[in-house]
Amino acid sequence: MRRNPFGVLLLFFLVWAPAAVADDFGVTFQPPPGWSPVPIEASRAFAPPGLPPGTFMLLILSHADTLAAQTFRAWYDRQLDQSDLQIMERGEVIDGSAHGLQFLVTTQIAQDPQAGHIQVLYYGISSGRQAALALMMTNSNALSQQHMPAVRAFFDSLGFAPTAAAPAAPETPPAPPVPIPPAALGDDGPHGLFYQVRVTGIQQLQVEARTFLPGNRILRFFPDHGGDQADLTLCASVPDQCGTYQLAGAELRIRWDSGAAQQLAFARSEKGFSLDGDEFKPARPTSAAALVGAWSTIGGNRVSFDADGHYQWGTGEAGGVTLNGTYEVQGLTLTLHRSDGAVEAHTLFATGDRGEAICLDANWYVRE
Repeated sequence: MRRNPFGVLLLFFLVWAPAAVADDFGVTFQPPPGWSPVPIEASRAFAPPGLPPGTFMLLILSHADTLAAQTFRAWYDRQLDQSDLQIMERGEVIDGSAHGLQFLVTTQIAQDPQAGHIQVLYYGISSGRQAALALMMTNSNALSQQHMPAVRAFFDSLGFAPTAAAPAAPETPPAPPVPIPPAALGDDGPHGLFYQVRVTGIQQLQVEARTFLPGNRILRFFPDHGGDQADLTLCASVPDQCGTYQLAGAELRIRWDSGAAQQLAFARSEKGFSLDGDEFKPARPTSAAALVGAWSTIGGNRVSFDADGHYQWGTGEAGGVTLNGTYEVQGLTLTLHRSDGAVEAHTLFATGDRGEAICLDANWYVRE
């Protein structure tokens, strides 16, 4: 009997695939023309024709899942954590919207004793409280480049099947976003968006935010759609990230919506303030002129802004997703008008003492 060279990978697929409910897959899709179905439990999978010996390439799609009380990003991160592959490199997670869906995409490089280096592209989609995950996996850069147009077309075809209508309930108008005031440290304490940079490993940085709103509200997550307004409806699903605060002398007292309480030492500093020794600085707007040039992260993501208002954003890895279009900057919000017609808003502010770095959606980019 011929030995299957990718047995370890097939075992990973069976472990990773979530359990479907009967035949209700819940995700609509269009398989790439000419690709053959591959049987994988509780998933839909396809492989291209004519694969060279020793290579493989698969598109795998999970069934629709329900987000329940968690955010789409938390659900997506959990899917990545369930991988049993030996991950060697992790790309940055890029978010956006297309065809009425929210999406998250990242790439990883894994090592397998039988298949060698494997490139994995994770493409998550969400609409309302539904979410699903598609993967592209291959151990050949040549195959990745050859079939990437078909992979992108497959991702673009994804959608959610209509569900049975639930009994109508009285509609409550969504609460409007709350404006985030300009970052400042007044006599009564901080106002607006402040950030800190934490070193989490060798050449690894993590940017954290604290947003202080009118009414003594405090948030400890980055604004989702630009840095000039906060969506407080998210607090219902992440009550440990939202709360109220009171500044009493050298102490900042916080009561999170989850019920947890904190008492943090507060001290003013030359550039901002510190909480229990962690330095926070005010997020300052940057201009379109100051953005012109190329910026990159330690993980290999790269974004470039041209003086004529065009941008390119993606990864340096073969087969990585690259977005392009035009951009504009206002306050702490970077608006991208993508070439496919989608419009995205991101949080952006200048960092460093000489403008040598920017923070884009909690990711640290330095000028090349």
